[in-house]
Amino acid sequence: MYNLKDEADGKLKLFRKKDGKKIVFSGVLNPEIHKAAYHRRLSYQACHSAWTPQCYGCHETLFLQAFQKDWLTGEKSSGRWMEGRSYLRFRRPTLGINSDDSIGPFAPGCQVYVDVFDEKGRHQPKESHRHLVMAGFDPHTTTLKVPSCEECHLDPKILGLGTGALKITENGLVFDPIYQAAESGLGIDFPLDAFESPDGKPLQLASRKDSRPFNKEELGRITRVGLCVPCHDKYGDKMFCKKHRLTVNGG
Repeated sequence: MYNLKDEADGKLKLFRKKDGKKIVFSGVLNPEIHKAAYHRRLSYQACHSAWTPQCYGCHETLFLQAFQKDWLTGEKSSGRWMEGRSYLRFRRPTLGINSDDSIGPFAPGCQVYVDVFDEKGRHQPKESHRHLVMAGFDPHTTTLKVPSCEECHLDPKILGLGTGALKITENGLVFDPIYQAAESGLGIDFPLDAFESPDGKPLQLASRKDSRPFNKEELGRITRVGLCVPCHDKYGDKMFCKKHRLTVNGG
């Protein structure tokens, strides 16, 4: 990065490419948070990504009884493709485990539904298929503001369960989703925005080898901390010491 300089005074400086203006970095804010052992697996994107586009249910439908224009020849060609989506959101991404074991943002990497109808308009199940994938990436929507401890530890959407109401019981997690999959007609029994079930079972594929959603044990540790942080909201609190810590990383 030729426009990033570490000069003799020890301060890191960024020279804007547009106008050459110099920006001096003051250093990491709240270093005790960033260096805390219980946050060691968190990527910066996990906390500092404000939002990411999330396209749920990409539908590709082929009608063999219809025609469409070939934009190269200008002629009509047999078969007409139509594309649509179930819904689109711009909000905080789901978190999951990257291939390097860090925790980072995930969003639909492509949730493709392909349906084929023959020359008589009949659906062809053997030619149709679905492929649901969540992908880990950097949303490039970096902000200084980060979610509260309760949000990351108790928001089912961030945890990968989907949008809805989460209850923590003695028998485990109970989740009531907003998206009613049974009524969607998509042939699935889980929400499109769910990466895993409350018992840690993966519901969608991950785009990269060894990347995955949180497992049952990790979900349990994360949500147990969520019960405590509304009151224990200071990083110097006794709960965060090694003896008492309950975190994603163990305890």
